Amino acid sequence: MKILLSSIIIVFILTYGVVWFDTQQDRENILRVKKDSIAFEDWKCGYLCNTPIFKVYDGEKYNVLRIRYGKGFMAFKIKSKNGLTGWTILDGQYEITKLEHN
Repeated sequence: MKILLSSIIIVFILTYGVVWFDTQQDRENILRVKKDSIAFEDWKCGYLCNTPIFKVYDGEKYNVLRIRYGKGFMAFKIKSKNGLTGWTILDGQYEITKLEHN
């Protein structure tokens, strides 16, 4: 019983660590808008067919909260200046860069 409980705890800790590390890697990115676009409610469609949440404008930069990969696309969860979060699909209207650490 002790071995089973220990194994469950170890698997939980390792899983949590991997998810935490992945999230931290995503948050080291900045999304710069090169053309006015829209952030959507969900990323699963991949082809901008969901409910619009807020507009993003040329020249603005957003911290990336999460990155999702689909078949043939990348989606980025970003947060607006007024606290709304939405998903954008990476295409020619965005540029992704790494956050600079000083």
